[in-house]
Amino acid sequence: VESLQAVFNGPELFVALSGTERFRPLNYLENSPFKAVRSRERLRRKVRRQWRPASAKITKKSKGKWRVWIATNENPAAGTDATVYMVVYGDKGKTDDIILGAGDGYFEAGNEDEFTIQIGDVGEIYKIRIGHDDGTEFAGWKCDEVRMQDVHTGEELIFICDRWMSRDEDDSDVCRELAVSRDEQPLAVIKYQVLVTTGNYWGAGLDGKVYITLIGERGDSGPRLLYKSNRANPFEK
Repeated sequence: VESLQAVFNGPELFVALSGTERFRPLNYLENSPFKAVRSRERLRRKVRRQWRPASAKITKKSKGKWRVWIATNENPAAGTDATVYMVVYGDKGKTDDIILGAGDGYFEAGNEDEFTIQIGDVGEIYKIRIGHDDGTEFAGWKCDEVRMQDVHTGEELIFICDRWMSRDEDDSDVCRELAVSRDEQPLAVIKYQVLVTTGNYWGAGLDGKVYITLIGERGDSGPRLLYKSNRANPFEK
């Protein structure tokens, strides 16, 4: 071997024919019993062909922080000074009631109010519930729509409402279930008639408020006040 550099640069095999002769190169690929073994240079070329730089595209993951815009109808009576809340439903769960605000210029007729909320990891959002506590004299509210945007991913969702939430308007309910508007068919909002039978015993009647919550595979209705009845004095024995 003429030099150490010659050993590193190949050829891969040197053979001494006798004790007095110099080493001379022998073609490794032709004489090796291991025919599948490839030379260093061929391995280097393969590695160079197979190597690819990492993709620059990184899919952002939601951190549960959303901006919310709520549009109130322009009807002069559409605003509310009651406490407004919303609940967000996803395929992994739901939030608690998220209090958005009350009075102080929020939810006035023609307003579009902006909020930032944290909903955690509820999965893919499919509906929200929005409503108010009916806690003031002029609580009635007509909401046009709700828009949401994920702060980190930029995903945008739209929920069309265009209904009153008032004991004196529409169906007298003060909250609405709003399905997200996507390309596929949105979830249907179903109206139920509830029949309640009070026992025929002394003291079985009630003059307070009665609530019901419906629970299904895709979530729940939240507590709903049984407000309208075909009887003047419901829940009597």
